[in-house]
Amino acid sequence: MTLTINLSSEIEAELVSRARASGLEVASYVEQVLRDKISVQQNEELSPTERANLWRQATHDLPRTPPLSDEEIGRESIYGDRGL
Repeated sequence: MTLTINLSSEIEAELVSRARASGLEVASYVEQVLRDKISVQQNEELSPTERANLWRQATHDLPRTPPLSDEEIGRESIYGDRGL
């Protein structure tokens, strides 16, 4: 489907800027934004169980990493000598 939308110059400039920052052509960027918006709205209509299942599917291929130790997440490990 081809859709023509008249945009203000400010909105056009912002879309061009965001598309460049994302490394995409403007048309691809706008399509991605619209897809993301539609999927968010569809997810709002899902039950908690359905949302949990979608989250599990989305994270299924992420690498398994061991949990961090208490020492690794301790204040001193995070801030060092900057903020004790």
